[in-house]
Amino acid sequence: MFSTVGYIGPVQQRMVMLQFLLGLRQPKLWNKCHCSVRRQVIWPSGKGLGGSSLLNAMLYVRGNHKDYDKWAAQGAEGWSFKDVFPYFLKLEDNRNIEFLTNGYHASGGPITAEKPGYQPEIKKRVLEAAQQLGYKVIDSNGASQTGFYDLQGNLRNGQRCNSAKAYLVPVENRTNLDIIGGAHVKKVLFDGSRAFGVQFDYKNSEYLVKARREVIMAAGTTNTAQLLMLSGIGPREHLEKFKIPVIADLPVGNNFQDHCGTFLPFVLNEIPLNEKLRSPRNIQEYINRRTGPLSSVEFITSMAFLGGQEEDFPDHEIYFAEISKLIPKEQIGFHPIIYKLLVAPYENGPMMICLSQLLHPKSRGTVRLQSTNPYDPPLIDPNYFDDPADIESIVRGKNNNRS
Repeated sequence: MFSTVGYIGPVQQRMVMLQFLLGLRQPKLWNKCHCSVRRQVIWPSGKGLGGSSLLNAMLYVRGNHKDYDKWAAQGAEGWSFKDVFPYFLKLEDNRNIEFLTNGYHASGGPITAEKPGYQPEIKKRVLEAAQQLGYKVIDSNGASQTGFYDLQGNLRNGQRCNSAKAYLVPVENRTNLDIIGGAHVKKVLFDGSRAFGVQFDYKNSEYLVKARREVIMAAGTTNTAQLLMLSGIGPREHLEKFKIPVIADLPVGNNFQDHCGTFLPFVLNEIPLNEKLRSPRNIQEYINRRTGPLSSVEFITSMAFLGGQEEDFPDHEIYFAEISKLIPKEQIGFHPIIYKLLVAPYENGPMMICLSQLLHPKSRGTVRLQSTNPYDPPLIDPNYFDDPADIESIVRGKNNNRS
């Protein structure tokens, strides 16, 4: 969803845009992906050792204290903020003294957190403007979350600190650890209701590995659900449709939630991002000192947590980011008309976006099997904006962007 219709340019373009969206005036039609090619959402994920920590924006962001407390109140015993906070400290190796001294951070853990080595002038301007509007610049991973975050990233000396680098590389020579890259798990094996191993393919051969104690599922939100259903754990009616023997009739793949968002683009009066990335001077700076544009966290310069109906429980996570002038169309998936009207006007110059992401969506979707073939991706239906309250919240976030 985009909120940039009024910022595109010529009246004719805006009229074409409005005509294109004419069929979307009913709230129930907003979740049908009419603005995307084949009405599908691009769904990237990390396939490699470290998962999506290989390709995310490296932002070091914890959840809100109340999120964890609400989980515990709903029955997730041991997941209150008081319970998880010691583990945040245990995993963290914070490299910035101003964070270490506030009582909410630690050093010596496997995951390194530090400020990016890229501090552009636009960041200073954003934070100055925020303070002029009455917002505080805080550590959003500390005592409270509401305000602007002078952000840290999962960085170690200016380089990505992904989960594999943090946890696996230091112990890769242990005799009780085997890492098999390129294997494809097909299903979990059960003896009655007890998991005893996994079946997987590796280099055109099928293998079975048995567990002495337990099998841990760590395939991400969508693929974990897919594997469980392929293994016989899921909604009975759905599994029986594919003739999969039901081990446990459970609502696997239900209650799917995702954080959609909207952004406003702004033209910058400075060197375009692509030129910064190609600059020999910037490349040399990164090689020598691990600083400069190439050490950024995907050019996100600052963040904010704003809004909310409860005290210190924001509705929106807002990102301020520089964007490349050549935005790959295949990474966005917009219908050509939408791309031409919303993105193309900004391709030939430096730009920044202010992206507002919905933190507490009320709409719920599903993850389902499309076949019994474990190589077929699951069917993901985020069901965006099924609940009209999400549209209302998106509009409030857009107004935060404008201010």
